[in-house]
Amino acid sequence: MKSAEALLDDFLNTAQHDDSINFFRRSPYSYVIWLLVIDSSLKKQKLSIEDIEKKVGKITSRKTLYSFLNSSIKKGFLIKVKDTEDKRKSLIQPSDITLDHYSKWVKKLKSNLSK
Repeated sequence: MKSAEALLDDFLNTAQHDDSINFFRRSPYSYVIWLLVIDSSLKKQKLSIEDIEKKVGKITSRKTLYSFLNSSIKKGFLIKVKDTEDKRKSLIQPSDITLDHYSKWVKKLKSNLSK
């Protein structure tokens, strides 16, 4: 399968089956947030709301960012915790559901791209 075809197939078909992936891929800023959160988790690095704001501040407003984060937390896709070293900071982590959907998505995407 050619790359563009595999990516198109993935985008059209994954969105129908995985709520968390569909949720995060609905806009450019939410997609970037998803990748930032997953990447920091896989690298075992802390990711604060301020870190996210610095990365996506050029493509979305602060109000939209906070609204999206609150919505993703309410849906159970992200988790907000206080930093143990600096109680003033709030950290964002993926939920187990988000990590599971991401792992399955990557595995399927890699398989489709290698065809």
